[in-house]
Parts: sequence; C-alpha cells; structure tokens
Amino acid sequence: MSKAYYWYRPHPYFDSIYPEKVLSLITDPTIFSKYFTDPIKLELIKKYFPNGLSPHGLSMFLSRNMINPEVNEPITDIIFELVRQLHFPESPSRLSSLYASESIQQAFIWKSFLQTGGQSVIDLWEIEFQTNAQLYDASFLGIGSKNDFSFLTAMDNAHKYWNGDRSQKPLLELLIPYPVTVIRKISNSDLMSI
Repeated sequence: MSKAYYWYRPHPYFDSIYPEKVLSLITDPTIFSKYFTDPIKLELIKKYFPNGLSPHGLSMFLSRNMINPEVNEPITDIIFELVRQLHFPESPSRLSSLYASESIQQAFIWKSFLQTGGQSVIDLWEIEFQTNAQLYDASFLGIGSKNDFSFLTAMDNAHKYWNGDRSQKPLLELLIPYPVTVIRKISNSDLMSI
C-alpha cells in the first residue's frame, strides 16, 4: 500500500469523508442522471468512460456557456485527455483519477494554490492506494489562466505534462487511479511534527 495526502473539497458525490471510506469512480447511472438529463449525453458518458468518472471528470462534462472564461479548464482537460489517449495511453486519465500530494509539505503548496483560486479546502486526509500512481506537473495545465487560450499551446503543454517534464516552477500532482481508501484526518499535532 502506498500513501498520499488529499485535500477534501465539498462535492455532491463525496458528501462526507471519514476513516476507512473507500472512494471510487462514479458509475451509478442515477448519479449521472442528476447532472445529465439528456439520454444521449448519458450514453456518451457510458461509451467514452465505461469504467466511470472521477468527480473532477464529471464536472468537466457539465454544460457551460462557451462565452464564460471558466470554459478554459474543461477545454484544457479534454485536450489533455485526447493527447493522453493518443500518445500516452498507459498513463492514468485525469478524468478518472484522484489528485493528491506525495507529502504534507506538497499538499500545503496545493492548499495555497487552491485558496488563491477561490476554492475552499476543508481538511487534509491521509489516503492509501494500491494502484500505480504517477506524478505530473500541473503548472502545464495553465490552471487559472483566463486569457490568451491557445489550442496549440494546450496540446504542447499536454505532451510535456504526460511526458513527465518539469516546468521552472513545478506544481506537482499525484494522479491516483481509484479506488482509494481514506485512512485518517491529518491533525494539528501531525502538522507540528513536520
């Protein structure tokens, strides 16, 4: 068993988190039908992701106003997924993985990044997994960039990301294929010892 650290952020699918809870891919058709009322879209989810989606993956396929600058993130994730499928099929999909950190120190870099982007983080949890997780540099995603979007740059960044390249200021994320088991909440006393 390997361990990592995961910031819990509210999500309807992970409504609560507690020790020994097993986090799995979303496969339940009733959950998908809450977000996709169009039966054609439901069939497309089954067709392209027969093993299920992560909560992040699910959120990338929700309908959006194409004029909204927040559409950059799902477009980027889809480009990264297509590059992965074509050129790095052995790598775990970002749309069906849990994002975590290898260390508590790295997790706090993510906490700062997430909060700067307006996301709330609740608690830091230690998790365990048996799958082959891989470490990538999320700075290639250009997360938070709302202007000057370029498909060519996104494709090139996707190749760098999946190739395992590192930028000048890496923001490392551990992609862990599900299932993942929650072990314990990291306490203040744990943090004092680092």
